Amino acid sequence: MLSGAFSIGLVSDLLGGRRYLCLFFTVLTGSVVTLLMVNHYSTFVVALVGMLIGGSSLVVQTVQSADIGRTIQGKKSLATIMGIIDGVWSLVACAGQLTVGYLQGGGWSAVFLCMAGVSGVASLVLAPAAWKELYPK
Repeated sequence: MLSGAFSIGLVSDLLGGRRYLCLFFTVLTGSVVTLLMVNHYSTFVVALVGMLIGGSSLVVQTVQSADIGRTIQGKKSLATIMGIIDGVWSLVACAGQLTVGYLQGGGWSAVFLCMAGVSGVASLVLAPAAWKELYPK
């Protein structure tokens, strides 16, 4: 996860954007997860998925906190908002782990298909923000 966040941050600093890189990494995650269904759990592919999912989720979480923090005055409110975002992120991670346990009964292919679907939905949600960042008015 840390290597994914580091690589997104490094490329973001070089190119000057955040959201479209998160979108790119999320789309790439969906593609690599699809490879997991075909490649039968190569260690490199599993590590790459962890890097992509963890990196993009950490960057999205940080970007949300920074963007909200810019609009609010005062350190107390910023800390509260960051705590809320971290808490919601933890609940989503917990729900994801419960979902994996439930889906594993249908085989790992169902888990990977669900991960690819979630990456697709995340890409659709990130696309408008990435578009605005790439093509400002």
